[in-house]
Amino acid sequence: QAKIDRFERRAVRYVIAWVNALRLHLRRQEDEGLLDLHLPEEVRADVARAHHKPNIIILLLSREVHRAQADGLLDEWGVNKLDARMNALVDSQGGCERIKNTPLPRQYHYFTRVFLMAFILLLPFCLAHELEHKGILWAVVPLSFLISFVFAVIGKVGEVNEDPFEGKVTDIPISALCNTIERDLLEMLEEEQLPAKLQPVDGYLD
Repeated sequence: QAKIDRFERRAVRYVIAWVNALRLHLRRQEDEGLLDLHLPEEVRADVARAHHKPNIIILLLSREVHRAQADGLLDEWGVNKLDARMNALVDSQGGCERIKNTPLPRQYHYFTRVFLMAFILLLPFCLAHELEHKGILWAVVPLSFLISFVFAVIGKVGEVNEDPFEGKVTDIPISALCNTIERDLLEMLEEEQLPAKLQPVDGYLD
């Protein structure tokens, strides 16, 4: 039973380390000793040297699982289930990296700006004819500004959402997500010392 408990704790802490390593990798941030808190001492140097730390941590977790099978702690069914879960983690990691690293074609940005500028320039002329008949020609300028502003903001929102892992206030709060995952998993291990829950700063979660 002691060996099973040890394996479970190591496996869960590998997952916590992977989650945080993926966050650091996506944001291109340096590890300031956070991963060492959850990794076994004998693998810390290997992870520290790795360029792609999430891949190495998943590899080490896989080795841990198959070592447990060799020691008789897991049967083949259990190993297959854990392998499927690890493959799901790798798939999720790959999806995040594709979002991070795949640039949209330049023509998307170029023609979006061209069409937006053409719309903004032509809008007052289109409104003027209709508003003149209604006797409110004075409303051309404020109404054109309001409509143009809305479309410009929509275009900017699309541009900002292309990079959701840059650590800006408009990004996905992956630090808060990692913090929640870490707290939940440590609680499952019945750890008494849990990391403090991240709170919004100026109304935003990191």
